[in-house]
Amino acid sequence: VGGDAYDHIAIGTGTSAPNASETALVGEKYRAAGTGTRVTTTVANDTAQLSSSFNLTSSISVAESGMFNHTSSGDMMARATFSAIPVNSGDTINTIWKIQFS
Repeated sequence: VGGDAYDHIAIGTGTSAPNASETALVGEKYRAAGTGTRVTTTVANDTAQLSSSFNLTSSISVAESGMFNHTSSGDMMARATFSAIPVNSGDTINTIWKIQFS
């Protein structure tokens, strides 16, 4: 995937509810290129899946994730928040985004 494709995932510490006007994570800490695939949710290949792994170099509480089209800036396609996951330096966290088309 390349060009303007949304092929990067970021994780961060922001806890505020997602807002349609946001263009970035609230507290981005890490961003990495993802691996895109198609998977089946209801019918064959109806779901785009983007996955990435993060090898953490600091201890944080991950509470948000987003999809982006650039390695360090770019446009944000989506942002989600969730209950904070405490992770330590040296840990690896795997992130998967799925967007189903119907």
